Amino acid sequence: MIYTLTMNPSLDYVMEVDKINIGGVNRSHVQRVTASGKGVNVSRALKAQGIVSRAICIVGDGFAGREFTRLLKTEGFDSVIVASEGCDTRINVKLRSQAVTEINGDFTADEMSLAAMTMMLAGLKQGDFLIISGSIPKGVPARIYAALSAELTLKGVTVAVDTSGDALREVVLNKSAWLIAPNEHELAQIAEMFPKLENMNILASYGESGATLTTADGAVYTSKPARTAQNGYTVGAGDVLLAGFVASFIKSNDYEKSLAAGVNAATEYVCK
Repeated sequence: MIYTLTMNPSLDYVMEVDKINIGGVNRSHVQRVTASGKGVNVSRALKAQGIVSRAICIVGDGFAGREFTRLLKTEGFDSVIVASEGCDTRINVKLRSQAVTEINGDFTADEMSLAAMTMMLAGLKQGDFLIISGSIPKGVPARIYAALSAELTLKGVTVAVDTSGDALREVVLNKSAWLIAPNEHELAQIAEMFPKLENMNILASYGESGATLTTADGAVYTSKPARTAQNGYTVGAGDVLLAGFVASFIKSNDYEKSLAAGVNAATEYVCK
């Protein structure tokens, strides 16, 4: 079974404008609201490929959290919602014109929700895949992804982590995950840790330039997209890349083929 974990999901309010007028009135010609978060996006991409996954999400107890949960059900997700009291799910505003401007909210997970999440993950077993994606809620220790990865790896669970900053550094320091999936900016954040990256699988995405996979045994594979998007809108492409890679790897156990499958999936997503 494939599981995804989103500790810091969001309700995304996306608006498209021809041009952003700072300090003035802006009128959107397209607006939509989606249940989002990197792990959710991975589950969505897997679902688009006909692959079942279970999305585990920590969700707040206010309007945004209720709407997030409703939207997941509307999409037909196989999801497990862990409730966090006293703080609502964050709302992220994305203004899309020539580029995308994001205004991201904040979220704090309570101790009971963290305990419930940990207990739920303890039920994973040998042969399962867990994809941990996204940022960590406010107040949660940066080491949590590394700790979860280490504990579940010992049980025979294959863990991939897509995060940034201190949370990524902790995973690298502990070498606790089967695979990390940084983009080029996140890779630069851990540049000083390159010696620690030996013996790790690293799926690095480079936007329109494609992706590179460096395996734990030192092999390096590169894949470039066959075409590029006309509008250059690549938000979410890294999540689709990771989903495509994992989906192919589970079937083929072939790193090179899986990298190409991931890049192809991301290319189709960007160019649709």
